[in-house]
Amino acid sequence: MIWLGLTKFMTRESCIIMGAVGFGDGIAPLVGQRFGKHRFRFPFGGVKSFEGSLSVGLGSIFGMWLFLNGLSLPLLNVEQSLKYAFISAILEACSPQAFDNLVIPLGICYIYGSLEEA
Repeated sequence: MIWLGLTKFMTRESCIIMGAVGFGDGIAPLVGQRFGKHRFRFPFGGVKSFEGSLSVGLGSIFGMWLFLNGLSLPLLNVEQSLKYAFISAILEACSPQAFDNLVIPLGICYIYGSLEEA
């Protein structure tokens, strides 16, 4: 997160990343362990639950809105919010157990650069 603070301070990209990691990835283990009934496994990733992955997406949407609104930056539209929520859920599900806090920010940073420049 030091890299994020030094290079992306108070930008839309940082709000998207912090929302996905802070809220989406933060709430996934809680929901997955408590309510996770439908298990799946991606290559390289651990065993995840559909409910936990859904909570990554919903938590990411809330986190992105909270950070963007808190910094008075332009909000994402519905399509953008759903796109980044889906991306963060897939990245979290595919990442190895201990590396999700590294994979999610780097993946979103790469994808953000690709989508916003197009």
